Amino acid sequence: MREKLTSLVKVASRGGNFLLNIGPKGDGSVVAFERDVLLSIGQWLDAHREAIYGTQPDPFHVPFAWGSITSRPDKLYLHLMNRPADNTIFLPGLKGKVTSARIMNAPTSVKYTTGKDGLRIQLPAGLDMSGLFPVVEITLSGGYTVPPANIRPLAKGLILDNANAFPYFSNATIDYNTSFTSTIRNAWALEPQRSGAFRPILTFTEEEKGRTINLQLGNRTTPVRLEGGTSFQLQNDVATLQRGPIHILGPLFSGPGGTHGSLAQVELSQPWPNKDGKVWTAHPEWKNGTTYYIDTKRPAGAMTAHYLLQEITAPSTQQVLVKFTSGDGIMVFLNGKQLLIQNNPYRKESLDHYVLLPLEAGKNQLTVKLFNYFLNTVPFNIDFNIPQIGYRLNLPETRMQKGAYFPVTWQLHRPSTPHDEMGLPNLKLSFE
Repeated sequence: MREKLTSLVKVASRGGNFLLNIGPKGDGSVVAFERDVLLSIGQWLDAHREAIYGTQPDPFHVPFAWGSITSRPDKLYLHLMNRPADNTIFLPGLKGKVTSARIMNAPTSVKYTTGKDGLRIQLPAGLDMSGLFPVVEITLSGGYTVPPANIRPLAKGLILDNANAFPYFSNATIDYNTSFTSTIRNAWALEPQRSGAFRPILTFTEEEKGRTINLQLGNRTTPVRLEGGTSFQLQNDVATLQRGPIHILGPLFSGPGGTHGSLAQVELSQPWPNKDGKVWTAHPEWKNGTTYYIDTKRPAGAMTAHYLLQEITAPSTQQVLVKFTSGDGIMVFLNGKQLLIQNNPYRKESLDHYVLLPLEAGKNQLTVKLFNYFLNTVPFNIDFNIPQIGYRLNLPETRMQKGAYFPVTWQLHRPSTPHDEMGLPNLKLSFE
């Protein structure tokens, strides 16, 4: 019962519509325990309908361990799924005049204090949390504001990229078996340190070249095609890199997204992802720049993944552009951090992707997850011997006002579906 109500509240707090399926008996009657669950949730909804029906999503951009929030222009509804520490709830950055705070369908009001940093709510010590979720209703006369997501002071040298973005997620899929969590939009809120004109500069690589994004700068969103501009040589020295042998591990049953364990500081001499896992096999005969094939005959080879791992020692911090060849789905990681995920929606025999590796001085671990669903042999190649070229595109100046947040977002322009992974691993934005 709590599980289904949790799903309903979380969906509502994210602006969605909750669809719940049940399986009736052959005579059309509802199984007794399912009937009881539905009736209990219905009773809760009757008592808390104002906190669910017609509400807007959670306006905050941070998760809360105690539960979820739904909202109206002048109200916040705090759905208490877990008891908060010290019976205290803190809503960071909330600004507005609070006129009341109460437990819905209970005679007790709730104590609260407002401050420059936000609103603190003290729940009654004896509040019963054993049943279905109590809801705290907060009324704010004249509405309220909350800080935007991902505030970044616009200091000299700030570069916006995937690593510091606030991502918006969806679910990309070809069919039931090949879905994965996709990133469809990146967002920042700049905090200018001065008022005036700034010139936005986009940099990208062969991976992004020729694609079009919708770029929001302040209150204006325009399509920008990633082409033209000027090319530049990346500041690296590929010849100084020391590359160890390519190791492989697999096959493992898998979908296209996620990993079977941590890819940070993998010990190649130990089974992975745990003591009962598979072992890494070194292939010193495999050379960077050469395409090889993994035998994955279907159907046994469908829904499987192989992992490749290569250690790279760099004399200094540098960014190196590498070409990856894959068959179906691919994920690329450096030192455990994901840099790329892509599938193969049109089922081509192979695809090439270009990824900038932010190498640290010393030893680095490059890991590639190769997912397979439709191929009998999976191609792969890790090629460092490619032109180390980037592109710089200067955009028209834009004005910012000190003391006012300046929103910046990018997403694909007219993707084939709203759920497509953006696939812009090397795109960066700076301001001069």
